[in-house]
Amino acid sequence: MDDLEIAKNVLHRENLTLCIVKEMKVVIKSRDRGIRPFMDALENFGESLKGAAVADRVVGKALALLLGYAGITATYAQTLSLAAKSILEKYGIRFEYDRIVERILNVEGVDACPFERAVSNISNPLEAYLKIKELLRGI
Repeated sequence: MDDLEIAKNVLHRENLTLCIVKEMKVVIKSRDRGIRPFMDALENFGESLKGAAVADRVVGKALALLLGYAGITATYAQTLSLAAKSILEKYGIRFEYDRIVERILNVEGVDACPFERAVSNISNPLEAYLKIKELLRGI
């Protein structure tokens, strides 16, 4: 079993929203929604996330860019957006998903996720990281 399979299994078994595994060890687990859990992991663990695998309930373009910024090598999404798929392919991140959607919606399900809107014209992972960090400061 590789890191991605472990992350995926733990995500499902423990009903998590995020699970990060590196070198066969679970390093981060969260039940919090949205992009903040991954950003917190990035802020707290930085470079040490490079080469890890991430399982998340929802992977949109914003998270896909952050995965590229962090040097993540593989990801699993229960729900993956088409824009995220393109980013993952562009940055050579192996991915698996259960369902693919045109876009990621906000919590109310009525409009695009604000983080997706914020990175809609961004394709550079560092630029996306800085934009998302700025947005999270305002929340």
